[in-house]
Amino acid sequence: MTSEVVTNAMLHGSGPVSFGIDCGNLRLRIEVGDDNPLRPMVPREDNTAEGGRGMLIVDALATDWGVQDTPTGKIVWFEVATQP
Repeated sequence: MTSEVVTNAMLHGSGPVSFGIDCGNLRLRIEVGDDNPLRPMVPREDNTAEGGRGMLIVDALATDWGVQDTPTGKIVWFEVATQP
């Protein structure tokens, strides 16, 4: 999932890419920011598509995920539950 959101920022974002990680409160949170305000989309499943499935994987495996607007772009984040 981390590879997907970082790759999306590198391929589809603009400006510098930021990365953050936070582990606490029984969850791991990954944040990746870039200067492109366009939000990632979760496409409909298409068994014939050669690409575009990454956010489907994030959507299926993450406990939660979303997009936070910033003054210059966005931060895409996801969380996964952890064991104590």
